[in-house]
Amino acid sequence: MFNGVNHLMKYNNIDVFNGIGRILGPSIFSPQSGTISVEFEDGESELIPNKNVLICTGSTPVSLPFLPFDHEVVLSSDDILKLEQLPNKLAIIGGGVIGLEFASMMTDFQCRSNCN
Repeated sequence: MFNGVNHLMKYNNIDVFNGIGRILGPSIFSPQSGTISVEFEDGESELIPNKNVLICTGSTPVSLPFLPFDHEVVLSSDDILKLEQLPNKLAIIGGGVIGLEFASMMTDFQCRSNCN
């Protein structure tokens, strides 16, 4: 699934910048309100004027002490995105935004899911 999203981004000519970004207001540093300042891992930075912005803040999956990820049977949300074959059934632990989104998506893919 993750590769599918990357393919769609490239196909639609969407630029992706991985780094820490700030949306700048009108100032001497940002002549255009809404310009994005991105700082990359190597310390370099870039000002990016834009028309439309998609902000993907990311997250880090947290394993439970009594149920650690083994990346085969007990999966993180990152692992699910890398599946090459969808399961018939799936139990999702965590009824937050991410858990509910995966439950909804898996139901759309005809995968029986249970969100706890």
